[in-house]
Amino acid sequence: MKKMTKFCILCLSSLVYFNENHQVSVESGVFVAILESLSTLLSPTAQQSGRQIGAIGADGRVLYSTDPLLVDTQWEMKMPNLEPMQMASDQRYTYLFLHDAEQMYFYIQGRDKFATAFLTAMRAGLMAQANLTNSPATPSQDEEMLRIQTYKHAMRRTAPVEDIELDAQSVGLKITQNRVLLILRTKSAEQADIIAKLSPQLPDNATMFPLSRMDVALMLAVTEKETRQRIVEFTEHIQSYINRHNLSIHIGISGRAPSLHDLAGAYDQALHALSVGMLFMPETPIYHYEALGLGGIIYGLDEHLCMLFLEEVCHGVQLDTLDEDDFLVLDHYFRNNLNTSETARAMFLHRNTLVYRIERIKKQTGIDIHRFDGALSLKIALMVKKKLDELKR
Repeated sequence: MKKMTKFCILCLSSLVYFNENHQVSVESGVFVAILESLSTLLSPTAQQSGRQIGAIGADGRVLYSTDPLLVDTQWEMKMPNLEPMQMASDQRYTYLFLHDAEQMYFYIQGRDKFATAFLTAMRAGLMAQANLTNSPATPSQDEEMLRIQTYKHAMRRTAPVEDIELDAQSVGLKITQNRVLLILRTKSAEQADIIAKLSPQLPDNATMFPLSRMDVALMLAVTEKETRQRIVEFTEHIQSYINRHNLSIHIGISGRAPSLHDLAGAYDQALHALSVGMLFMPETPIYHYEALGLGGIIYGLDEHLCMLFLEEVCHGVQLDTLDEDDFLVLDHYFRNNLNTSETARAMFLHRNTLVYRIERIKKQTGIDIHRFDGALSLKIALMVKKKLDELKR
């Protein structure tokens, strides 16, 4: 419940503001836009159990639903008469009433513990954002959302520089500030859970926000002196957390962006690091743009250069004769630094079996991978072949 609540607070930031009576007020257009973003992240969980989530206006019209056929239709059930932020269920659905001029309802299909927990978390997120119980209205209700939108505009180049600077100044974002951008790529059905798990682990100088069904941005502010050390420490912490909780996630990390205007380049770098890493090193979860090595160079080759490399530089190495077992042997052999005993142990093979397979690869390719230059040639050839296959897909 706490994780779901924290996630809802993150996504609902700046959605809620106070009216004159210090009651929660939600602008319907904003609410529906945020609801669509939320459903992108949360609906896979609901859909796996056959549920709908959505919003209904005062006139009974469906404003938004995970079932697109229901949008703009008349709601089939009688709406319950509720107080602001109160929940109730009928025979099929559970509702949360949001007090605003249009008397909007948030709903989820079902009336079990999951439905109640889902809407309770949404209510807690709204109430925490508005700080209903203890604080008066503040002028900074929309700051977090504007901060996130400013980051997105800077990353994607979707707003004029002057507008980005004005928005940044209005929410206290420094124009000149060392930042590093991390892009977390997840399976869409797991994204909400991963955000909920990682959010409590973040330092105060980090901002996390979803970018798409699969990508989440994590902006980390650092000083010039601590940049590399902080990134190493932070990524080691994230790596440990990923391993401990068996999370399905890959992370691309940009180089340092010294100002807000450099975030577009940092975004490109983080995405490039993800693309290179997931193609050549899928077994490792974290990829630094500044440490892509040979993979970063090979990834930039076009189809013509890939074919030219395989034909001329690798002296006609025949890779099509190798099967999946051969590629698996080579992968483990290279990862274990050409050490036959360590490779056999990692693959749970008898050493003689591994030696036989390596000799078979030598006959098929004409390359002796016991020798460093031969192993390097074949390693490069395999990486170029991966890139060529990707280009042809």
